[in-house]
Amino acid sequence: MYKDKRFIAFIPARGGSQGIRLKNMAPVGGKPLVAWSIQAALGSRHLDGVYVSTDHAKIAKTAKRYNALVVKEPPRLARSTSPIEPAILHALKEITERSGRPDYIVLLQPTSPIRGSRDIDKAIEQIMKNKGDSLLSVAPHHHFIWNSKHQPINYDARRRPRRQNREPEWRENGSIYITKMSALLKNRNRLAGKIVYYPMSEACSIEIDNPYDLWLADITIRREQRLTNTPYIELLVVDVDGVMTDGSTYYGKTGEKLKRFNKRDGKGIELWHRADRYSAIITGETSPVVRQRARDLHIPTVFEGYAGNKSSAYVALKKQTGLPDNKIAFIGDDIIDLPVLRQAGFSACPADAEDKVKAVVDYVCKATGGHGCVREVINLLLKQ
Repeated sequence: MYKDKRFIAFIPARGGSQGIRLKNMAPVGGKPLVAWSIQAALGSRHLDGVYVSTDHAKIAKTAKRYNALVVKEPPRLARSTSPIEPAILHALKEITERSGRPDYIVLLQPTSPIRGSRDIDKAIEQIMKNKGDSLLSVAPHHHFIWNSKHQPINYDARRRPRRQNREPEWRENGSIYITKMSALLKNRNRLAGKIVYYPMSEACSIEIDNPYDLWLADITIRREQRLTNTPYIELLVVDVDGVMTDGSTYYGKTGEKLKRFNKRDGKGIELWHRADRYSAIITGETSPVVRQRARDLHIPTVFEGYAGNKSSAYVALKKQTGLPDNKIAFIGDDIIDLPVLRQAGFSACPADAEDKVKAVVDYVCKATGGHGCVREVINLLLKQ
C-alpha cells in the first residue's frame, strides 16, 4: 500500500522460450532466474502481493518455494509469441477473487533480474508523484541508430554531433512497468494515458534474450554479491603504471623519466592510513620516481622490478605482513596482474584496464588509471 493505493506485482514466467530452454529457471547468480524478481518484489515496502503467472509446473513450484503466489496461465496465453497484457487481464480475475481488486499493476519481467526492491519502491513513488496513468523504466541511450535502408534515424550523418552535445535519449529496459487498473482495463495495454518514466543505470538494464545475456547477468550479479560480502580489508596493494598513473611516460629536459600522479589518489591513500589500514606497491618497473611517490604518501613497502612475476612479490608481502588473502585488496590493470588479482581477497581495476582483467576482478572502476581510480576503490572499501 502506498498513499492508500494497492499495488501488486505481476511476474509473467512462461515455460516456453525460443532462445534459451526453460529460460525462467536458468541459474543466475546461484538462483533460478525467476527468483530474482520474486525476491525484489517481496522486499518492496509498497507492494501488497506478489503473483507469478506460469503454465509450467516446475516454475510454479519454484515460485511457491520463494513465497510468491501462483496463478495458472492457460496454454493459449503462454505461447512465446503471445503478448503479456492478455495474461495480466486473465490473472486479474483470480487475483481480485483472492485479495480484492488492486489499484495498480506492477509488471516485473523475470528476464530483467538486476532490479532491486528500492527500484520498485522508487518507481511507485514516481508514478504517484507525477500523477501518471502508467510508467516504464528506461536506461540512458547514446547510440547512433540506422535503419535497414542505410539511413540514420536519430542524427544527421553529415553533421555528426559529439556524444556529450546530444540531447539525452532513453530506451525501454523492460525491467518495471506500472499501470493504473482503470487505464489497463480501458486500453488493454501496459502503457496508456499519461506515461512517466523511471531512469535506471545501464548496469541494471540487462535483458536476457540469449545465452550471452544470461552469462552477462550472471557475472554482474556475482560481482555485486562479492562487493556486498567483501570482508574487512587491511592491506591495499596497488600497481603503478596504468593505476596510479595513466600509463604514459614523460621525459624531462635532461632525459629523465617522469610520471604523472593524481592528487585525489594521494588523498585517498592518506585517508586509508588514517583508518589504520596498510598499503604497498607492486610494480614491474624500477623507478626512483615511484620510490619518491611512495615516500610522499608514506607507503612503507615497495616491490619493484617484478614485471615477470608479481605473484612472488605478493607471496613475499603476505609473509611479511602475516595477512591472509581475504584481508588484502589489489588494484591492477594489465594481464601481468592477473595472477595477483585472482588471488587477492578483493580485486579491482581502472575503467581502461585490459578486457581480460575486467572479466576477473570484483570491481571495475568508473575512473581510468591515473584519474582517481585508487581513490574510488578506497572510498568503496572504507564503506564496508
